[in-house]
Amino acid sequence: MTHDSKLKILNKLAVAPYPFVPSDPQCRSRLASQYRIGGQSVKKDITIATDEPLELGGTNTHANPQETLMAALNACMTVGYAVGCAMEGIELEELRIETQGDIDLRGFLGLDPNVKPGYDEIHYTAHIMT
Repeated sequence: MTHDSKLKILNKLAVAPYPFVPSDPQCRSRLASQYRIGGQSVKKDITIATDEPLELGGTNTHANPQETLMAALNACMTVGYAVGCAMEGIELEELRIETQGDIDLRGFLGLDPNVKPGYDEIHYTAHIMT
């Protein structure tokens, strides 16, 4: 991605003249952890790639951070429903979770001090068939 020589890059963001346009939109988040289950130690080392849409200077080749957040929430709830049902002897034929949240980019980009960054609400619908 090329940039105007007048742009100031700080933390991989073009902060002038338009704020917060990624100079390198793709990000890799690494998580290294270890836990014990069944008396065994399990190590994990995973990397999750994120990107931004074209309209925010990204390449749109990976989920954006907000999509990753929604997917993680859905995955967490899916495991919770599946385990809870299994513990009660309920066999699931279908389990699907749809999540929706509206975010106002004016807050995220710092364009309007009256708009807070992030979500006001997140809604989900669990579709369960037994």
